[in-house]
Amino acid sequence: MNTKTVTDKDILLKIKENLIKQGKPSYKTFENEDDGELYEEVGSCAYYNDFGNRCAVGQLIDKEFYTYEIEDRPASSSEVIAIVGESNPDWKMDVASVLMLGLAQRVHDIHFHLLTPLYEVMEKYFDENGKFNFIEYREESGNWFIASHLYPKVVELQSDITKDFATGYDYRSPLKTESNNFISTEYYVSFLKIMEDLV
Repeated sequence: MNTKTVTDKDILLKIKENLIKQGKPSYKTFENEDDGELYEEVGSCAYYNDFGNRCAVGQLIDKEFYTYEIEDRPASSSEVIAIVGESNPDWKMDVASVLMLGLAQRVHDIHFHLLTPLYEVMEKYFDENGKFNFIEYREESGNWFIASHLYPKVVELQSDITKDFATGYDYRSPLKTESNNFISTEYYVSFLKIMEDLV
């Protein structure tokens, strides 16, 4: 029996659909000492919370693979990615896939009110095979770079001194080093800024 290959685009659309249906972000919960009720710790993301909500990446994690130990791990950590991979065996992830997850997660964490328009911007950055092409792999250097079709947008943002803090890196530099499996989270702010500017 042939199983359909799951693409990056399929994954983003699944996250988007589930979060819209959920209608709110997933935050860690705590029990109030005064009334014994459960409350959410707004701003503190949870892959799974006690109200049955899940964050962006949590939408991809099957209950059988979930463990509370991942709650303080970033979405791009090897532990979280391994569980996402186990839960979605037909999805073949690479660095661009993990970047997409990190961006989807940041939108959930800090821009939930803009979830639909920001995810719609992300949806524009898939190739014909459903691969997220916000960044690209270059064989000649064996590394990942911001996609060349985005250079004009990054240059435009960097030329505006009020936005320099958000895009203060050389877009021609490699994004991945020997010491990390995935792109550093410091780039996510810059990439999210580019997306916000396109909304």
